[in-house]
Amino acid sequence: MYKISIRILAIHYRYKRIANEPKCNLLELQKFENYNRLIARHHSIISHKEMIKALEYATDRCYEKFYALKCIDIIVNCPQLVNVKSLPYGLTPFHRVCFQGHKCLIVFMLAKGADPFLTTLIGENALCMAIYYFLNNPMDTDFSCLEMLSETGCGFGFKDKYYNNLLEIAFNKNHIKLVQWLILHYKVSSHKSLRCLSTPPI
Repeated sequence: MYKISIRILAIHYRYKRIANEPKCNLLELQKFENYNRLIARHHSIISHKEMIKALEYATDRCYEKFYALKCIDIIVNCPQLVNVKSLPYGLTPFHRVCFQGHKCLIVFMLAKGADPFLTTLIGENALCMAIYYFLNNPMDTDFSCLEMLSETGCGFGFKDKYYNNLLEIAFNKNHIKLVQWLILHYKVSSHKSLRCLSTPPI
């Protein structure tokens, strides 16, 4: 970052010197303008990557007040980062916050444009991540963040593919309240049709 700043200052100085010459070479001037734009763009890309890394680091530790406030600070300045996926799993900062079960940040990020329908590379969405939090923290039975995500229309992964897995894990962990919540909030997807088993197919 320091080296890039020095290069930009040097280019800016030379640009002013050329521009002030009575018979400046327009081609030379244009070349420096283009190079200056390239350096500025490169600087912007580096800053963007650094901000994403900082946000990912903060969201993974948002259970600490300092990092929760850091998340808010970054997203206020760069709200577009909330839906940026990172390798290798395709997690967004919003996924990470949901996995930590941070209710205030979930509300905040939704207000800042977080997309609960975005999925990881294996098809898990924000609701799945939030359910994992409760599977890992069975003493927490405040499902308000699950309610918020459910109200957005967010299902249990792509085409509800993770519903049975999540329900089975909750059963195996004897998390009765979560099992009840999952059963009550399961919505049959529109692509499925229900019919009586005794009714022959049309």
